[in-house]
Amino acid sequence: MPKPTLVTNLTIHLVTTLLIFTSAFSATAFAASKQQQPVTFGEDIAMRCVELHDKLNQPLAITAKDSFDGNIQQLEQILTPAYNLLFESFLYANVLSDSKLIKAAEQCQLSAAVNIDAFLGSQTVTSVLDNAEPYAKTPLQIRVLEKYRYRNKLLGNEDFASLKAQGKEASVLFRKGTKDKVKEKFKLPPNCANGLEDKYKKRYVKNDRIDAQIEGSTYATFIRRLPDEQCRKMAYAQYQGRHSKTNQEHLFDMLRLRDQSGKALGFDNYAQLQLQSTMIESTKDVEAFLKGIVKKEPEAPAPWNFYYIQEQQEELEKTNDVNESLTPEQAHQGLFTLLETEFGLQVRKLDEPAWHKSVSVYMLKQAGEQGKDIGKFYLDLYPRKKKYPNNRHRAMRRGVTDVQMPVSALILNLPEDEWQQTHLKSFFHEFGHLLHNLVSIQPYHVVAGISIERDLVEMPAKWFEWLSFDPAMQKRMFGKVVATSEKPDTGTKFRLRLFKAAQGLAFYSQPVTAANIEQINAKLSQLYLGHPYPKGASNQYSFSHLGTYGPRYYSYIWSEAIARRLLEDYMAKRYTGEDYLHFLFEQGSSIKMTEMISKLYKKPVTLQDIILWVANEKDL
Repeated sequence: MPKPTLVTNLTIHLVTTLLIFTSAFSATAFAASKQQQPVTFGEDIAMRCVELHDKLNQPLAITAKDSFDGNIQQLEQILTPAYNLLFESFLYANVLSDSKLIKAAEQCQLSAAVNIDAFLGSQTVTSVLDNAEPYAKTPLQIRVLEKYRYRNKLLGNEDFASLKAQGKEASVLFRKGTKDKVKEKFKLPPNCANGLEDKYKKRYVKNDRIDAQIEGSTYATFIRRLPDEQCRKMAYAQYQGRHSKTNQEHLFDMLRLRDQSGKALGFDNYAQLQLQSTMIESTKDVEAFLKGIVKKEPEAPAPWNFYYIQEQQEELEKTNDVNESLTPEQAHQGLFTLLETEFGLQVRKLDEPAWHKSVSVYMLKQAGEQGKDIGKFYLDLYPRKKKYPNNRHRAMRRGVTDVQMPVSALILNLPEDEWQQTHLKSFFHEFGHLLHNLVSIQPYHVVAGISIERDLVEMPAKWFEWLSFDPAMQKRMFGKVVATSEKPDTGTKFRLRLFKAAQGLAFYSQPVTAANIEQINAKLSQLYLGHPYPKGASNQYSFSHLGTYGPRYYSYIWSEAIARRLLEDYMAKRYTGEDYLHFLFEQGSSIKMTEMISKLYKKPVTLQDIILWVANEKDL
């Protein structure tokens, strides 16, 4: 009998847990799931997850077919409903109010993900892909085969699967460590109390010395009051390094395990592995992009002076802002106007139930009486007990031609009466993600929906958000300018983002130890911040995104840079909204973004062209 693997043991545990939850659900819910009734909004999630486990783990009769689709559809018929359930479980964990159903959905997330990964890495999938390969003739078929092959290779490697699981566990511990509250206080010399205003002396000074805790809210308020730059520098270093004692072991465990996972697949390091699924596929090109951006940046104040100077600037900037209030209904109508005038799309409200009475259901369709339906979406806009507390988009279904319509949901926590700039920003940004999922309908699930390169996921949402804040667009949507877009990060704030992006890349692309990590920081600080690195400013132990995005943290900057250049050309009428949907959104990941941009601009474009373009060194 084969030795149980880490994945097998985890699956057994999760399925056992789900079986316990199943007993809490009624026979009616079970019957509904067996009869494949419409979505029941989580009532049968536990039973469906157990059924998925059984289906993915039973022997499959794979027959070699004499066509590409004949072979690949054997996978898609299994994986499409499996991913549907996985996506639903993520949604229900965010929006339901029943604690048992939330717990069942959370357990289903884990179980479904483990089972899907195990299936994708199985010899069964390898056999199907081997059978399909001789028939892969079109670019789309070759792309589909390529994406399945990549997942099969990764997930079929037992050493990699084990190291990936261990690395994930280390990441959880590391990210938890970045949030631990620090009880220590700033250790600053007595002269740092000199010059503080009386009201801040009462708050931060005791026995003629600084007496302030090292924590986020205190730091931001405290450091901007310190008149002495050397004192600010010391406070900055102590704040940035606040988790260096408690989180160092977790960081190096995570880096070590992830480095080993990359090497298990034949890569030199973990960064190379992670960049395989991005538009910029090499560390060299990411470095070229970051350096190309920073060399255009003007000199900026040192980060320890950032808050001190910012307070003086903020009052001046606020006087130029426009920030009128809108009702949610006015925002909706403005959005629907934008969709119709710019993209040839319309929205129809549906009289359908949802998981809560406050949730509205809509159909996105092509404009005109004969316009066909495209996809369904839910707007869950207002806060309530046990609901996910932040703002996000959730894809519930990817659109697959002649198989299923795409479905999405916005999970937001906005006021019920009036929305201002920050609320509009969240609404339009997340709707950009929603629109991307709904129009990316493809013949194969693996290339449908928001499945583009991983360093571009935020690009469509940023483009749509910034479009909605353009003054001309707002006049079209609302009859006037109602809100000014947030100003792009500049100066020290932007340089800090570049610095962190470079850290993420550096820490995962070379051997890193406690002995050399500060040397790496010093080099990157001089290059990206333009200032010497203060000893002890070890921000890496508090930088939670090292555990999530890791070497792909540059993705935010890359996505925004491309979105900004695309929007500039859109406003210059170099292409239309319908062009944008067709050449970028609708493609899913059926082709690479470089090819999408080439088609949009009707000329061959290389990655190097795009790197220079986003750095404003050339036009397309």
